Amino acid sequence: MSSTNIHIVRENSDVEIYVEVKNSFAGAMNIWNSLNNKYDFRDSIFNRFEKTA
Repeated sequence: MSSTNIHIVRENSDVEIYVEVKNSFAGAMNIWNSLNNKYDFRDSIFNRFEKTA
């Protein structure tokens, strides 16, 4: 199974691994959906991904 590392940038510009997400595709879609919720990209691609289980 694949995984994705989520990084954070600290106020002093240090970059650190925050968490490793298993199943990188689902993790990536969760990240993009979260970004869309925060910044409202107004792109129809982001409203087609919903949790199914």
